[in-house]
Amino acid sequence: MKMLRGSMRRQSMFALLISIILGVGLRAQTVLAEEPAPELEAEPAQPQADKPLNTDRLWLPGSYAIHWSKLREIAELALASERCVEVLRGELAQTQSTQEAPVFAIMCRDANRKTYVDKFNGLKTESFAAALIPRAGAEEVAEQVAEVNHREVSAALYARCRELWQEQVKLMNALSWQSDIENVEPVEITDLSEGNWHYRFLRNFNAKNAAGVTLRYVAVCEGPKVFELTSRIDIRTTP
Repeated sequence: MKMLRGSMRRQSMFALLISIILGVGLRAQTVLAEEPAPELEAEPAQPQADKPLNTDRLWLPGSYAIHWSKLREIAELALASERCVEVLRGELAQTQSTQEAPVFAIMCRDANRKTYVDKFNGLKTESFAAALIPRAGAEEVAEQVAEVNHREVSAALYARCRELWQEQVKLMNALSWQSDIENVEPVEITDLSEGNWHYRFLRNFNAKNAAGVTLRYVAVCEGPKVFELTSRIDIRTTP
């Protein structure tokens, strides 16, 4: 009987010990479960990387081709500047340029996707600061494309249109322009969206066919940018 009681006592103590161990374990799991997960620190936003310069977006009229390397250097200086992350267009500021002293207009987009235009002295390619022409008063170029100087853009676009047309009509006989070929004004400027403009030029001319009959034509050239211009020659139905 004593042996049975001793055995029962040991079993009771063993059961109590197991209960204590399990209780401690469950309590530890509960505490761990209640502890909030450590917060991960957000990684700082990385600055937007500059897009490589696309030289297809640079254009000069044939008479200024000698300054091509300078235009490229200026575009690279603009792209390397603090604000510019992408060069959208680079071309001659025709109304301010001479063969001896070219002025380049570089259109950039910044990290906030705002578009702006800076002008540069094409002869001072040693640094951005040296080349940049300061903005002042009424001559300040607006930072939105919607406010860009249409006449200057039109002049650059029209110079390219004339080159395209000359290539297309070079085999025509007795060609005579009926419109003022020196007039750089477009017949239409359309605001596509957010200050993106589409320019359209039309110039009438006549030419003779192989039989000597005079035919009426219209030269068409249109597009938003110099490197996106398209041109064609159509039959003209008006006098």
